[in-house]
This record gives sequence, C-alpha cells and structure tokens, in this order.
Amino acid sequence: VDRRALPAPETTLLKTFTPPETPLELVIAEIWKEVLGTEQVGVNDNFFELGGHSLLAMQVLMEIYEMFGVDLQLSAFFKNSTLTEFALAIALSHHNPATVEKTAQLLLQLTELSEAEVEERMTLSQEVS
Repeated sequence: VDRRALPAPETTLLKTFTPPETPLELVIAEIWKEVLGTEQVGVNDNFFELGGHSLLAMQVLMEIYEMFGVDLQLSAFFKNSTLTEFALAIALSHHNPATVEKTAQLLLQLTELSEAEVEERMTLSQEVS
C-alpha cells in the first residue's frame, strides 16, 4: 500500500471534548472510565465508540441499579449511548428524577471522604440508630 497516495485524515471529524457537569453525568463518567479503562469521558462520547460492548454495558447497568435502583434494559443503553442521553434515560426511568441527581451528588461527596472520615460517619450513624 502506497501510504503517500492515501488522502490526509480529516481533522474536522474530531469531536470537541465537553466534560460532564451534573452530578449524575459525573458519576456515570466515572463508571464508564472504570469499565472501559479510559482516562476521560465527555458528555457527547458514545459508550460503544469508546470500545464498549454488550457485556461491558451490562456491567454498567448493574452498577447503575446498585447505586440508583434504576433497572434499565440493555436496549435502553443502545438507544441512549452517549453520556448525556444515558444520564437522561436513568433520570427519567426513576419515579423521582430529582432523587437520582441527589443520590449522585451524595455519591460524589462520599468519594471525597477519607477512609477515616467514612468510618467516623458510619460509627455516628450506628450510634444514632
């Protein structure tokens, strides 16, 4: 193959990276980064274009169920494969979308705590109950 005869790659096809903004988008981005083994995920990134496949999508869906109690079908993932679309699908699948955002915000706050702070709060919580 004569590489010099090939046309130059088009740089206009590259997407502009837009970082996640809402708590839910931030939590989902972290899940996707972990599952896909990638450094960054933007709101317009497509899970499957980043290397995801149905088995990894199922892993993401299980994480979402454990965190938010939202039971999405795999078909919903295929229909909503960008981060923004997927976040909206999660929120709309819950009986109270505001609860999903609040839960995501709490999860983000928990990730900022040290192990000692988590243990301290768990102890206080057990003493109260």
